[in-house]
Amino acid sequence: MRQARYPIARGSRGRGSFDAVFDGVAPWDSRIAFARNGPGFYTNSVGILVPAAANEPRINYHPITRACRGLLIEEQRTNVIRNNSMAGAGVGVLPTNWAAVQYGSTTVTLSVVGSGTETGIPYVDILVSGTPNASGDFLILPETNLSSASNGQLWAFANYISLAAGSTNNIASIRFGVAEVTAGAAFIRNNEVAVSLPTSGSLCGKRVTTTHTLIGGATVGNVGSQYIAVKLSAGLAINATLRIGAPQFELGDASSSVILTTSAQVTRAADIPVVSGVNFLSWYNPLEGAFVVEFDAASPGSAGYNRVFDVNDGGVSNLLALLKQNGSGAYYFGVTVGGVSQATAAIAANTATKVALAYKANDFALSHNGGAVVTDTSGTVPTVNRLSLCDAGGGGQLNGHIKRLTYYPKRLTNTQLQELSAP
Repeated sequence: MRQARYPIARGSRGRGSFDAVFDGVAPWDSRIAFARNGPGFYTNSVGILVPAAANEPRINYHPITRACRGLLIEEQRTNVIRNNSMAGAGVGVLPTNWAAVQYGSTTVTLSVVGSGTETGIPYVDILVSGTPNASGDFLILPETNLSSASNGQLWAFANYISLAAGSTNNIASIRFGVAEVTAGAAFIRNNEVAVSLPTSGSLCGKRVTTTHTLIGGATVGNVGSQYIAVKLSAGLAINATLRIGAPQFELGDASSSVILTTSAQVTRAADIPVVSGVNFLSWYNPLEGAFVVEFDAASPGSAGYNRVFDVNDGGVSNLLALLKQNGSGAYYFGVTVGGVSQATAAIAANTATKVALAYKANDFALSHNGGAVVTDTSGTVPTVNRLSLCDAGGGGQLNGHIKRLTYYPKRLTNTQLQELSAP
């Protein structure tokens, strides 16, 4: 292997033998085989929510700044709200399967005054108005059906929400909530989280997410009646038109990208990028090397071993990986041979980050955001034949973005690792 072809000079970022750039400008690297068994949505470079076809990568952009975030890689998720595309909505008519319930006051009205699509986001405009004769709540329910659940699970509820007209004056609070119920549909408790009052302006960039940990006890068997609660105060008149877009409720520790539905629950398949065969062996050095990766991750850290990337032999017994620590949210560089751990080095990161890691027999190292190098001087290197931007079984997705992944076919120095991982 002619390693001199990829020189690394002090202070230089250089180029490796493999350099996958997902910045919206560089062309897709044809060595990366990409699969997703169905469509998926993402935000394009002008801030519009658009669909990607089955097996089409999603280069995602920030909805407000328009900055490219990179290749979106997510696990399989299901939106249990059956109609978040506002099918059936009309003036005076809620979308199909939606409901509204008032508690306390009997003098406040709720009415649908419009619906449509804004920057690719389907929405409904709901006017809440009147002077409450008692304190209470007005609940807007995008879903009333039950979905199987169990105590201790984390569920994420997301809504685009803005103020289409009027004001939020005299609205005490707005909360996103879900009912915890038994397998026999008996009510246990409401699980609510307060959110900031909506402001006027485009829905784009106004997706609000709450996370709900089910704590109703051993009898929890379902979740149901996802709702947006508008808190009313007696004697204080309100007049607010809330624009609510693409509500989504899913099992997970953070919301995933938008999954649109019209009449039934919809499951978005996982993103599976892999480099294998000659497309991998042509640039990978089995004895020593280094990876530099720039990424962000959405999930704060629940059970699971989410990969940023790993190299493996098609299984999980022989691999070299950068992955999320089970249950902690920290990330670590792990090396396994024959199912036996050989080396580890940990970092704590759930936001945009850069990591450089190197491997060689009895010589493993990692640097995060230009920080001090963490080393492990004991362990062997696994025999591998592919690069997966997920785990070897096609699961364990990052639930975030990879902006760039570069490989150097030599064990870089610790100083070079620090330089290359600097933000």
